[in-house]
Amino acid sequence: MVPLKVASVKFKTIKGNNKIAKNEKVFFEYNGKNEEFTSDENGFIIFNDIKLLTKITAYQIDDEGNRLYEQVFDVKADEEFTFFIGNQSVPKQIVKIQILDENDNIIPKANVKIQYDEVEFITEADEEGKIELGELFVETKVKCSQIKNDKTIKSIDFDVVQGKSVYFVNFLKQKTKGAVKIQVVGEDNQPIGFAEIEVKFPDGQKRHYTSDEEGFFEIKNAPYKTDLVFRQIINKLPQYQQIINIHENDKIVKFKGKKIKTPFEYTNLGVTVLNADEKPIPNLRVKVENGEKPFHRITNEQGYAYFENLECTKTIKLIVESRNKRKIEVLKCEDKETKITVKLGKKIGLWWLWILLAIIFIVLLVVFFPKINKKTITPAKTDTTSNVIDTTQQTPVVKGMKFTIKDKNGDFVQNAEMSITYDDTTYTGESDSLGYIVFENLTDTGKFVTATVVAPGYKEQRLTIKIAPEKTIILSNQSVEISEVILPCGTQIESKGYHSTIQTFNMKKTSGKFLLLYDMFDIADKIIVYKGDAAHISADKIIWQSNGFERKLHKIYVTFDSPDSLLTVEIQGGDTTRTEWYFKVNCPM
Repeated sequence: MVPLKVASVKFKTIKGNNKIAKNEKVFFEYNGKNEEFTSDENGFIIFNDIKLLTKITAYQIDDEGNRLYEQVFDVKADEEFTFFIGNQSVPKQIVKIQILDENDNIIPKANVKIQYDEVEFITEADEEGKIELGELFVETKVKCSQIKNDKTIKSIDFDVVQGKSVYFVNFLKQKTKGAVKIQVVGEDNQPIGFAEIEVKFPDGQKRHYTSDEEGFFEIKNAPYKTDLVFRQIINKLPQYQQIINIHENDKIVKFKGKKIKTPFEYTNLGVTVLNADEKPIPNLRVKVENGEKPFHRITNEQGYAYFENLECTKTIKLIVESRNKRKIEVLKCEDKETKITVKLGKKIGLWWLWILLAIIFIVLLVVFFPKINKKTITPAKTDTTSNVIDTTQQTPVVKGMKFTIKDKNGDFVQNAEMSITYDDTTYTGESDSLGYIVFENLTDTGKFVTATVVAPGYKEQRLTIKIAPEKTIILSNQSVEISEVILPCGTQIESKGYHSTIQTFNMKKTSGKFLLLYDMFDIADKIIVYKGDAAHISADKIIWQSNGFERKLHKIYVTFDSPDSLLTVEIQGGDTTRTEWYFKVNCPM
């Protein structure tokens, strides 16, 4: 007798979203048998002593006795199979996380632990506080934990929702800037006093510092976890570049430069002080600060003061002040003898006289010209009968709601097809040569209806509008959603098929300051904020707008003043086919 070879087979039951299926009934058919098993807490079903080459069919049964999710497995050795149950087409959704503090300020480069399903890792947000996880199954539970010094200080959970791509996570506020001392040292690690250092910040701004006698200078608001470019200025040229990334715990950071020997140890300084007419100012006190030592001199009849033996290794600051006019200059030792002329004030010249004469002429013209006109001009007789109004020729009152369809140039759009959903009924109409469409059924003013407008050469426009006697609709070459529904402040709006939008928000206050968060991702879009509601926006009601079409994430504080507490935000999509954006109008502070 040849013994039969047998194997142990393990089935792992998985749902369509890759989650373990616990306590699920599964039916198996093999060797003429039909058996029912239930998966354990780990999602496993185990068969022992199954003959090799046995075919096993796994399936589930619905309430009507139909087989579902049938799969066939061939047993070739001790192995583990995966049996998918339930709906295998669970959708996925792009997941992007925005890290903010309690005041909705961006936290750049925050250390975050991410956990979902059986995945766990620690990552760092980018400069804009963003983390992108890619596609996850809908209903996946995600845990975000704030990490500091390898410790979890706050955790936030959220579920992946279909149609929602951006998730805001508010962590505890972290210091993003702070004071740090920089010490300039040479190759021998010895301090370099009075070195001139240029520091380039991430925004492109360059600031200049001078180290003290021990080589120290301080940056008061140094951004943490950000590359700063340090360079030593030697002979007016930047040299010895070094990129330094400053962290919160850094109190002293060293920058390696080069020690320059000053050719002059001491200098004498002669100062001549002149007024606006370039005449000497005598008997004026002139001050020089040489390091921590102050020196005072009084100018002579020629406006001249003289300082001897000023130390070149220390800062030389000249201060001249007279009649609320003040000049401060920091001098360098470029010779053993330094002479400088200081002019206080500017010469006005005679231009002011011409301005005065022009003002007098305008006043005389305004006062006397009307009197001359009254004497020389006799008004023509008017025909009072022309003021009689023929009431029989007045325009008849339109019943219902009248729409005027125009384009962005103000021209009327004819043959525009419009459909309106009102009280579960859809009404349609078409604009005439003057762009007019009248819907007689829209009489319930104040009620909101949904409208769609389509015209040849223009993008479809969807609107949520309030019934009123008249309404003008502007068509553009971009798909746009316009809503007259008033949303509460703090509402987040995302692009969903349309590429432009106009939304109104109730700010709860008539004036104040609020935080506007908006992210245009990789395709540039434009954002505009108006005071008032969407039905009455115009250029003269703009209170803030972006600097043209912009990309990436922005955080802007906007000051507003709106009598009805309403603000309207317009997004102008930069690409009519695939633009993506979101924005959030936070409530006033």
